Formats: sequence, structure tokens, C-alpha cells
Amino acid sequence: MTIVKCSECHADVSDKAAACPKCGNKISGAGKHSGKALLWVAGGLAALFVIGAIVQGERPEAKEEHKLRLALELCRKEQNDDLKSISERRLVRGACDRIRDEYIQKYNRNPE
Repeated sequence: MTIVKCSECHADVSDKAAACPKCGNKISGAGKHSGKALLWVAGGLAALFVIGAIVQGERPEAKEEHKLRLALELCRKEQNDDLKSISERRLVRGACDRIRDEYIQKYNRNPE
């Protein structure tokens, strides 16, 4: 905040004031940058958010990991299907275990 002189009455006035409190004269340039600065900051943050979302969405590793998780989820549903025979459920359980092992080997963590 800077103190400026009113062009009419020469009173000391803040550069943030829209008008002189003594005579009511408009202060030239008062508050002209405050809205623009806020707009630039908000725009910059929005741009960073969009760029981050794009970069995150294009990671092939993330897509691959998501596919393995979905395959394992579907596999577990099939494994728990009571309408399937015991031999079918055993076969599905073996496939589920292989998918789980592949996930752990690739990502070094348990998918559940």
C-alpha cells in the first residue's frame, strides 16, 4: 500500500482507495491490478491442474495396472459363483492366482 496525493485537494490518500475521503475525487489507477493478479493466479492453478491430469492419464503403467486389477476382480467373481462346478471353480482359482502373482511381480504390492 502506497500513500499518494489527491490531484484536487492534495490530501494524503491510499493508492487502494477508489476516491479521496476528503473531497471525493477519483484516485487514478486505484485497484486496477488487484482483480488481474487474482485472475492470473487462478488461471495458472487451473492450467497446472489440467496438465497434471493429462500427464497422469497418459501413463501406460497406470492403464496396465488398472487392467490387471479389473481382471483379478472379474476372476474372483467367477471363482465365487456357486452355479459353477467344483472343477470349473478350481480352474478359475488357478487363473486368479496367476493374475495375482503377475500383479505382485510387476508392482511389488498386493492388489487387494
